[in-house]
Amino acid sequence: MNTKKLLSILFTSLLFSLSGFPFLSPSRGEGEADNPVNLNPVTVIGHRPLAPSSHQEVVDNDFLNFPRQTPSDLMRFVPGIHLTQHTGGAKAHQFFLRGFDAEHGMDLAAFLDGIPLNETSHIHGQGYLDLHFIIPETISRMQILKGPYDPDFGNFANAGAVNFVLNQSPPGSAITATAGSFGTYRVFGEYAFPSDTIPLHLALETSHTNGFTDPGEWTAFRGFSSISLQLPGHTRLRIMSAHYDCDSNATDVVPLDWVESGLVDRFGGIDTSDGVESRRHLVGITFTRGDEPTNLLLQGFYNYKHTVIFSNYTYFLFHPDRGDQYEMNDERSYGGSALSYQHLLNIAGTHLMSKYSLQTRVDWINQLYANTEEQIRFNTIHKYDFREASLGAVLKERWQLFSWLEFIGGVRYDLIRYDGSGTQDVRTLDIYTNLPTTLNDQPRSLHATADIISPKISAILTLREDIDIFLNYGESFCTSEARKIANFPGGKIPKVRGAEIGSRFFIL
Repeated sequence: MNTKKLLSILFTSLLFSLSGFPFLSPSRGEGEADNPVNLNPVTVIGHRPLAPSSHQEVVDNDFLNFPRQTPSDLMRFVPGIHLTQHTGGAKAHQFFLRGFDAEHGMDLAAFLDGIPLNETSHIHGQGYLDLHFIIPETISRMQILKGPYDPDFGNFANAGAVNFVLNQSPPGSAITATAGSFGTYRVFGEYAFPSDTIPLHLALETSHTNGFTDPGEWTAFRGFSSISLQLPGHTRLRIMSAHYDCDSNATDVVPLDWVESGLVDRFGGIDTSDGVESRRHLVGITFTRGDEPTNLLLQGFYNYKHTVIFSNYTYFLFHPDRGDQYEMNDERSYGGSALSYQHLLNIAGTHLMSKYSLQTRVDWINQLYANTEEQIRFNTIHKYDFREASLGAVLKERWQLFSWLEFIGGVRYDLIRYDGSGTQDVRTLDIYTNLPTTLNDQPRSLHATADIISPKISAILTLREDIDIFLNYGESFCTSEARKIANFPGGKIPKVRGAEIGSRFFIL
């Protein structure tokens, strides 16, 4: 029995043993009556805020009534999204949204309580977005933006952006266990200390499946903790951490003619050493002062992430003796901060909400791409150690002229700096023999700076209580990968422009 299976069994046993402890069960205080209390009905009347239909929020019953055991289930709340996955359960999904093949996150930005989750210049794709570390039960709502129309979001927010908002008031304590076919199980436990003593929320999860392919095994551990303090003067402090460890194996794609001829089973594999390993440790601190409409937010975060992917798509085409397996190894630490302030002005009967933000982030990245045979390296194709730093400044205005007309607009400025060095195998053509040749481990360096300005504006017009018309225009971008800059210096940041006109109406 390997170490991961042993830890999984121990963790499951621990949760079930704790379930018998009295502190995990709700208790009735002394003198509480068993009779129900009848309350008078309360009617609440309000007006929904003006917003284009590209801005959506998933809350309350939408979460409670929808099965959500994995981050994949959470992403299916995004209207119109399509998710696929290959090379095992530890690899990031591939996203399709709004006509974009967003690959593994290149055109879809994601955040956890405002903390950016996309990985810049990742070895497996720009903006690599691995959401598998999220425990769905710790999320209370989702803020969804479609298109590049909000100044708050910059890099990768082309098809859209998603912000996962953590539970501010955990519902309590619980232990759940599910099991199914192919050796699949999931055990989840959480405990929320009473807020008047220790405002601490803990959650743990272990899950496993043997998969329906051979190989197809996947094992994951997730942990989450948060402490929320209510301080004097409408001041709140929240400290959270998330931890994740996952291993998986996968068959990957297999040739159709091999399946039809019986050389390999439909659910079998050729290179059974393919798979993915992923580790993450995330810590975030958020300080807020004030309430709507005037407040100040200060946030800091640190994230460690290590991803190793072994895949083989061409099997023995280029290396008949050793096979065509590749290792993609990306290890990084990134940290950053966000400072924002917003306030409301009433001018001649109109309302103007202003927001000013400053966002920083620095990634320290070590990555390697190599030829391997059953996960043993025999040639390094390229290796880079570099730093990628970014600074974003945002000005956002929300001007409500009338109850039926509102403008939302702003501009953001982004500055990106690349510094680092590495080695790269270079394939060239020998003019004397007219044959390709490879120059191994050629030195590369990258020292580049790029900036971009992104204006955005929206207008929302309410013709009747049940009919809205909206217009959006925005510019966004996706930064170039550091390896591309090292090989082709002088490149610019690719820009995306989007515009739309639409309507929203309700039929009772």
